[in-house]
Amino acid sequence: MALAFEKTGKYVSERHESAKKRGLLTAGAAAAKIRKATGSQVSAKQIRQYADEWHHSGFYGGKMGKTWFFFPETVDFLITKF
Repeated sequence: MALAFEKTGKYVSERHESAKKRGLLTAGAAAAKIRKATGSQVSAKQIRQYADEWHHSGFYGGKMGKTWFFFPETVDFLITKF
């Protein structure tokens, strides 16, 4: 797995960086968009089962974390469901 160094000072996978550059939304950003559109109190954890892909997001406590990504179309679909 190749790593990229993010502006935040974390090492993330190159695929993680690629997903961000392609315009995919993280679970947190997707949940915020759903909350804003619907007023529903949805969390990133609640919607990650609908994620289109995930990538390694950096080291946390010695383990590599995951970031869940959503296509904008998937978020628009989820807005109609909440």
